[in-house]
Amino acid sequence: MSKDIFILAKQMAGKQNPIVSALLYDFCPAAAHWYVRGAEPDEVFDVVWKAFEDYATGKTFRAVMEEYGLTTMLPEMRKYMYAVEECRSRYSKDGKSPELTHGLGTVFSSQFGLQNQLNALGGTLVELQHYIRIWRFLMDDWQADIKMDQKDTTQRIFQLFTVSLSAPGVVQSNLRVHMPVWGWEVQIRAAKKIYLGLLVSNRKQPPLRFALVNAADRADEKKWPNNGRPELWALDRDTGAAEPIIVKSEAILNLIPRWHDEAQFGRNRPVGLDDKETCRFCGYRTLCYGKIPPFHAMRREQDILDSALEQLTNEPMQKRIYPTSRERLSMRWRCCAFWSHALLPDGDVLERSQHSTR
Repeated sequence: MSKDIFILAKQMAGKQNPIVSALLYDFCPAAAHWYVRGAEPDEVFDVVWKAFEDYATGKTFRAVMEEYGLTTMLPEMRKYMYAVEECRSRYSKDGKSPELTHGLGTVFSSQFGLQNQLNALGGTLVELQHYIRIWRFLMDDWQADIKMDQKDTTQRIFQLFTVSLSAPGVVQSNLRVHMPVWGWEVQIRAAKKIYLGLLVSNRKQPPLRFALVNAADRADEKKWPNNGRPELWALDRDTGAAEPIIVKSEAILNLIPRWHDEAQFGRNRPVGLDDKETCRFCGYRTLCYGKIPPFHAMRREQDILDSALEQLTNEPMQKRIYPTSRERLSMRWRCCAFWSHALLPDGDVLERSQHSTR
């Protein structure tokens, strides 16, 4: 899942921020390459994120469908929900979301005359089905895995939080970045608890993204409830599985300046040479592939533009363009990072040193 990363990249377009470039580098070195050269990413559509936005309004599913002009499809949507329920009941021993591997038959007969309305939800019936599953099934699946439904729970609000990301050596407020993270605020008797959920695919847990959010503060002036920390969970965007995120070491944060340098000076091989699925959620894909019509899937045989590959992998050093403050930023970053953190042999991070860099 990369929607949150590209929201960051769009906010910080034209600015040099090591945290943003490192997150993009971890996603795809080519994306980090375009970011540090000032390119503004396109809007990334993700049907799961869209469903979260609509679900968080507190409106009913029917009310939302009416707003999208899809009321005539509601009977077929209900049939799809019943088909998923039956599949889950019949193949319950097959694990999470058996509807993904067992055929449900033809449920939606036609979308004639509704393409414009469907475009708001991804433009295809496949995306619509995913949207429906999130509302009707996956939200419950995630909450069940998190064990959120306690007897003492009096209120549960799904909402968008904004967290302030920082890393070793980042003491300047202008180098901190704010990232949106979905989660639940749960009232348990007189106490509140926050569960933050980071979307993942195929149970892959990107350690840099997790470590940054694990160390993050709230971007507003509020503190986490009860002077504690939120629980972090990885939410599988397809199966509905939720797994706890346990960050045993934040040593990976020390790679941020190195990956920032690689984005500026390295040869940035695109992940799309091996896995075009990643490119579906990339805000810079038009720079690699050229203009792709909205709601058109990436074709497996689609090749990255020769001109893009030349720049990403063979661009001569003297032709690269960097901000004049690059050396000063890098030196300040390393100096602060040296005094701020020391690493133990097993990778654990010592507490912040009392030494001063002055």
